[in-house]
Amino acid sequence: MSKEAPKVIEFSKCPICKSENRYCESLGNQEKARGHMRKELTFAFQVIKGICLDQDMEAKLPMGTTLPSYHVTTDICSDCGTLYVIRIIEDQVRKQPNIVLPGQQGGFKMPPFPGTSKPQDN
Repeated sequence: MSKEAPKVIEFSKCPICKSENRYCESLGNQEKARGHMRKELTFAFQVIKGICLDQDMEAKLPMGTTLPSYHVTTDICSDCGTLYVIRIIEDQVRKQPNIVLPGQQGGFKMPPFPGTSKPQDN
């Protein structure tokens, strides 16, 4: 079974004033110039991640079930102060059995966030 590439939607400008200047991204760029951040990362105000999942149905779904997942990244316009979405990444997660330690939950695992190699927990 081939894995489809994640769907990426980018918003390059503020929807209100059309500026391309982003506050948190500019802070990250300053830190990159100082050598404190990896060049491939884009620093942003907030990243919200999730899975399109009815929690009451999760136990009934068989192993191997795939569901859509998302990462929504927001930043702040440096010119007008509007908080807006700069990127949406839609991917798929597959239910898989986990070796569960006491205090942990099994189930779906988020795919690695772009720029990292670690899977994210849901």
